[in-house]
Amino acid sequence: MTESKEFISRLLKYKNALTNFKKLGLVKVFSDNLGDATGLASSQVRKDFSAFKITGNKRGGYSVDALIDKLDHILVGDKKQRVIVVGCGNIGRALIEYNGFHGEKLKIMAGFDINKAKWDPDAKVPIYPLERMEDFVKKNQIKVGIIAVPENDCATIYEKMAAAGIKGVLNFARVYIREAEGTVVDTVNIELKIENLFYFVNALSKDHDYHKGKRLLHEG
Repeated sequence: MTESKEFISRLLKYKNALTNFKKLGLVKVFSDNLGDATGLASSQVRKDFSAFKITGNKRGGYSVDALIDKLDHILVGDKKQRVIVVGCGNIGRALIEYNGFHGEKLKIMAGFDINKAKWDPDAKVPIYPLERMEDFVKKNQIKVGIIAVPENDCATIYEKMAAAGIKGVLNFARVYIREAEGTVVDTVNIELKIENLFYFVNALSKDHDYHKGKRLLHEG
């Protein structure tokens, strides 16, 4: 079945919460626990799980390990998912070195860059010239790529990825990419996310000042 991005986003939140629960030593959880950890109603948790016939026990709850395995199967499948990174500057390098991308289910296979100074074919995660990307993607059947290049190069890199057979792209460039047919693009604009937080922080502050002033007016 094809699910909405909102639905998949909730599944990712559940998986993240479950991973944290496991680190704490928990072996069983309830929908209430997952709801509290993700900011969602417990009824929403149960509804999402029921879509994939995931059932728990009213008294025993859900097995943490079983839930993680099930969500892994839904989100990434049974095989290890292989990813490439194009653009090995600060963001690209940080992603390549992030331990979360070298687990049992997800692995960054290689990085690519036009800058010769960044090439390192013998590194743990090799970094190759950009012109080798297409052959590498086809040979290793890579389906997902990460773009971490300057804005001006983003469209060109995306076209090269799509032509090579990449179906999903995580874009860290601060520009909109028009999705080609048969591909999915998710853009991460860190600055925009932070500005969004500032908006709500300021809104909360204004709301607090408003209610404080109203209370003082009544007290006076």
